[in-house]
Amino acid sequence: MIAHGPGWMLVEKPSGVTIHNDPGRDLCSQLACYLQTYDMMGLDPQFGLHAVHRLDRETSGLVLLAGRHDVFEFLSEQFAEGLVQKKYLAVVHGAVPITRGEQWERWARPLTKKAGGRSHIQGKGKRVACTTRFRALRHSRHYTLLMCILVTGRKHQIRRHAALAGHPILGDLRYGSKRACRYLAENYQFTRLALHAASLTLRTPEAPGPRRFESFQFPPELQRLIDEDGCARL
Repeated sequence: MIAHGPGWMLVEKPSGVTIHNDPGRDLCSQLACYLQTYDMMGLDPQFGLHAVHRLDRETSGLVLLAGRHDVFEFLSEQFAEGLVQKKYLAVVHGAVPITRGEQWERWARPLTKKAGGRSHIQGKGKRVACTTRFRALRHSRHYTLLMCILVTGRKHQIRRHAALAGHPILGDLRYGSKRACRYLAENYQFTRLALHAASLTLRTPEAPGPRRFESFQFPPELQRLIDEDGCARL
């Protein structure tokens, strides 16, 4: 657990675990079992535990959950109004130019609200405006470590924008190359998506202003991969 307060908690989700819809094995189910053992103050057992925002099964990182209806509404409103800053770390194929100073680059290809696929990354049907800001932090021999900020929140937005830019995220079976994913699995035993929700900045009910929460660490399996490819440690 990263942090908690009256009616809410922030946890790190592993890659490969859904937030809900997989009873007994999803994140909410596992946390419900945890809460039967550990008394977390301020949660309403009649309301249950609900994720305030979404994170793909394949993506690891920070997930915010609410255990009271009023807290859920308070936090959800910030996400709906675009007041929450969400930062992700991603390892992508190829060399994205290193960003100097405080400058951020952007991807702004319009996407459908529903997920696309390898043949139609932007999606079929009506596409809407969306923006991902990104900075290249460092290179290894074959990959680039990016910091990404979601300005909008379309389904699989970072994954789709990265693939459209010619730099798919490592391990992305949906938008990247199956051959590349197979190579990573066979040579590095790397079988996950190289995308990690690393930071959230928002207001919690008891705080007077925005708070920034950060992941405890860069996932070790991602670190090992870029280390072995010749990248300095974070």
